Amino acid sequence: MKTLKLKNVAVIALAIYCATISANQITKVEATVSVEQVVSDMQTSDYRPEPVKTAEEQAADFVYNSGLSEGWNSNQEMFIAIGSAEFDSEDPSYDDSYATKRSLKAMQAMLEAKARVIEYIETEMTAMDKATTPGTDLAAAFDAQLRKLEKKMEAQKRKLAKLLADTDKKEAAALEGATLGDRMNALMDAAIKKLDGSFSEEEVEAKKKADFEKAKQRYQEAMAEFEQLNAKLEAEVGKVKEDLSSTVETVSKMPLFGATTVAQFESWDEGTERYNVALVVVWGKKTERMARAFIQGENVPVPPGNQSIRDWVKNNNWATSVGGRQFRDDQGVYHFVGIAASPAGESSSSRKRARGVAEQMAKKEVAVAIYADVESKKKADQRMRTMSGGKGKDKSVAMESFSETLSQELQNRTIKGLQRRYGGFVTHPISKQEIYVAIYSVDGNSAKQALWAQERNYLTKILDVNSQQAMKGRTDGMKNAVKQAEDDKSEYYDARAKSNSAANAKAGIEAARVQSAKDQKNSQSMANKDDEPSAAKQGGRAQSGSFSGGGQSQGLAW
Repeated sequence: MKTLKLKNVAVIALAIYCATISANQITKVEATVSVEQVVSDMQTSDYRPEPVKTAEEQAADFVYNSGLSEGWNSNQEMFIAIGSAEFDSEDPSYDDSYATKRSLKAMQAMLEAKARVIEYIETEMTAMDKATTPGTDLAAAFDAQLRKLEKKMEAQKRKLAKLLADTDKKEAAALEGATLGDRMNALMDAAIKKLDGSFSEEEVEAKKKADFEKAKQRYQEAMAEFEQLNAKLEAEVGKVKEDLSSTVETVSKMPLFGATTVAQFESWDEGTERYNVALVVVWGKKTERMARAFIQGENVPVPPGNQSIRDWVKNNNWATSVGGRQFRDDQGVYHFVGIAASPAGESSSSRKRARGVAEQMAKKEVAVAIYADVESKKKADQRMRTMSGGKGKDKSVAMESFSETLSQELQNRTIKGLQRRYGGFVTHPISKQEIYVAIYSVDGNSAKQALWAQERNYLTKILDVNSQQAMKGRTDGMKNAVKQAEDDKSEYYDARAKSNSAANAKAGIEAARVQSAKDQKNSQSMANKDDEPSAAKQGGRAQSGSFSGGGQSQGLAW
C-alpha cells in the first residue's frame, strides 16, 4: 500500500487477487491452455498495479498483460468482462459508511460484468432515431422580409442625406454613415424635420421636393412595416424549429452458471476524491461445466493447483477482497468461494452485526458464483432541440440520459456443503478502518460430505423417533392400565356388598347390647331409689365442692 504525490494529487490503488502471488511475471495465455489453467494463472499472476492509474485502467492492463482481451477469446473459449463502479468520497478515513459503499459498489461492478456476458449471448434491442421539423419556419420568412425592408430604408436614408447636404453637410455626413438602429432612426427623424421646415420656407425645385416627399413616405412605410415584422419575429423567438432524438433500449435476461472473478482492483484519488472498484470476470465452457457438475453431483477431474485451500486462505490478505471467486486446490478439487466485508464499528453489538452481515453476504456470494438468474435493462437517450433566436440566429440545446437496471437473483435454492473458511477483523488499507471479513465456500466433496452428514443425522433421527415412540408407548400402556382399572367397577360393587352386610350385622349386635344394658340399669335404679339424696332445688343455698363438666371425654385413648 503506497501513497504517491503526482502534481499534488495523491492516488492510492490496490490490486486484489484470488490466489497468492507465485510468479515473477504475469503469465500470458497460450492457445492450447485449458480454461482452468487460464483462471489459475490469472489469479496467481504477479501483476503490480500502477498507483497513478484508476482501478478500471489497471483491470484493463491486467487483461492485456495476460495475453487476453475483453470479450470472447476464441482460443480459450472464454468470455472476459470488466465491471467498474465508483462513488465520491472526500476522505475514506472518516467516511462512516465507506466499507458498506465499497461492498455495494463491488456488487454493482460484478453485475455490470455479468450483464456484459449475457448481453453477448443474447440481447433484445429497441432503437429509434427521429428528426422533426414542426411546420413552416416563420422566423426565416420574417427574417427575409426584414432584410428587404432594411435595404429599402437604407436607400431612403441615402436619398435624404443627399437632399440634406444642401442644407447641413455635417448632419448629412452623420446620416450617411449611420447604420440601421436607434441612432439612424433618430438622425432620419431629425433630417425629415429639418427638410420639412426648409422646403416649406424656401422655394426649391419641384423635383427635389417631390423626391423628398417620396423618400420620406417610403421610409416611414418601411419603418412601420419593419417594426410590425420585428414584433412578430420576437414572438417567434424560442419556438421549436427542429427536434432530433436518438433512443436505444436493450434487454437481456437468462440464467448464468459459473461466472468467475479472477481479479479485483480498487483505487481512491485524493485529487478527484473518487473511489473506483473494478473486477475482471471470466465465463467459459469449462467454468460452466464445473458449475453444472457441482449441481449434478458429478466428479469432474481438473488439473491440481499449487496449494491447498487451507494455505490459500491463510496466505492471502483478505482486507482488500469482496465478491465471488473460484479456486482449484492441490488435490484437483474446484471450490466456489464467497468473500464479504462489513464495517466493524466500536461497540460489541456493532461488531456482532458486522459478523452477521459479512457472513450472510459471503454465503450469497458463493451461491451467485455458481448460479444466478441475471437480468440487464438499459436505455440511452440523446436529444437536440433547435429554437428560433431571432435576428436570423438559432439557439440549440442538447442533452442525454442513461438508465439501467441490473439484477441477479436466486430463490429457494438448496445448497449443500456451504462452510466458513475464514472470519476475522482486519484493517482496510485505503480507509484505515477496521472491517470484518468472512469467507465461505462449497465444493463437490463438501457437498457429498454434507449429503452423507444429512443422511446419517436423518437415520439417527429415525432411530431416535422409534426409541421415543417405544418409551412413550410403555408410558401410555401403564397409563391405559390405570384407566382400565378405574373404569372396572366390579371390585367396587363386591366390596360395597360385603361392607354393607358386615355393617348391618354389627349394627344388630350393637343394638342388642345397648338394649340389654338399658334393661339392667333400669332394674338397679328401682332397687336403690330410697337411698339417693334429694336433688338440688332451684333457689337453694350454694354448695361448696368441685364438679366435672358434662360431656367430658373419657380420656384420648379411645
